[in-house]
Amino acid sequence: MKLAKIGLLLAVLMFVGGGYCFSQSNETGQIMKPATGQAERIAAIEKRISESTDEFIALSTEEYDLLLSQPVGTIEGFEPLTTIVGGIMIGYGFPDGPQIFKTNIQTVIPNIPNISEGEVFVFLDTVKGTNGLDYLDRQSNTEIKGDGSFEEDDFTQLTLDNRGIDSKPYWFGSRYVNLRDPADGETVRALGELGDEVKLSSVSGKVVMQLPVNITGLALTKADIGVEKSFAGGKITLKEIEDDHISFLFTGESDSIYSWTVYDDSMEILEIDKVNFDEGLFRLAVNHPKSLKIYHAEIVRKEYPFSFEIKK
Repeated sequence: MKLAKIGLLLAVLMFVGGGYCFSQSNETGQIMKPATGQAERIAAIEKRISESTDEFIALSTEEYDLLLSQPVGTIEGFEPLTTIVGGIMIGYGFPDGPQIFKTNIQTVIPNIPNISEGEVFVFLDTVKGTNGLDYLDRQSNTEIKGDGSFEEDDFTQLTLDNRGIDSKPYWFGSRYVNLRDPADGETVRALGELGDEVKLSSVSGKVVMQLPVNITGLALTKADIGVEKSFAGGKITLKEIEDDHISFLFTGESDSIYSWTVYDDSMEILEIDKVNFDEGLFRLAVNHPKSLKIYHAEIVRKEYPFSFEIKK
């Protein structure tokens, strides 16, 4: 459970069936196929991932880019409006589904490790209609802060769902988009329905990922209780392993700790019910813990711009 997400209730995006009715745009480039040497490197990375028994895999920024360069392939019912970095596909809405889904940007991402809810965002720059006007609602959206920087928060983050097509898994993400009719500045519009006469013409924005690189881990067992160890620029001491919790003290910057995993006596990962933090002391509420692994990582922010046009 990641420190930045303590107490966050995760929304689960339910996949609604039905055909998509998108027009394909090649404005931002074609799907890239890896060269022979690149394919071998990707295969080596995937082998390392598949053979790892750890929850998190140490990857470099370049290795993430290689994994993201792989096309996911055809997904039944989904036709992207644009593809970026080879494998990230962007579309919108469920035209044959409920009204609410016509307000969402949909994103397909190749299956990469070490990401989850709260680490992938989509920002919109423009949402234009066939009348040439920009319908993106900058009054209630949190796309851009007052100083012009982007706000990475609950509104702009993708709701992520890990899915699979045949034997190839992928991440499916979605986020709501606020639109307001520029004609009156009041009427709220849906992404796929701007009005009777005006239709959606083009969308531009960026996918942002917060990728943990160079992950390192420290394993702690009952034998380590009371022993101070150096980690992530500070000192860690395992304090207790009880039947209903496990706790440790960290004398360093709390943000330096990326995540942690708690195991039972069979080395199965346990679900953490609650996390308390007070003056460097972390207390994880979990049933029958036997050991703990704590992780440190450097967070790299990667931006992937996109744009597409709807061609009638």
